[in-house]
Amino acid sequence: MILRFIARGRMGQHGTSELSANAARLKTKDWPYPVIDFYLGRRSLDELRAAASKPEEKCEVAFYVGEWQLLRGNHADAKTELLDAAKTCPSREDERIDAIVELGKL
Repeated sequence: MILRFIARGRMGQHGTSELSANAARLKTKDWPYPVIDFYLGRRSLDELRAAASKPEEKCEVAFYVGEWQLLRGNHADAKTELLDAAKTCPSREDERIDAIVELGKL
């Protein structure tokens, strides 16, 4: 659902209500709910980073914050986050692969 939100944003559509409705079906304590909260403006970046306790969650935070920055046109900040995801995510993690693809586009 997060990737769908990102895709809608890239098409110039607002996916906030859809993301919010889909998120209502999830357990709010489970990962990646903090990422969804961040995208919906209900959690700060510092709170999101603090919610990531496992290494794979920290790498996912870098990726999703990078994507969030891209949606806002902040390419320099996005690049920093995506580089972090590419360096810290396990080699087969989807977010690492996607970060590398995004970096190739910048």
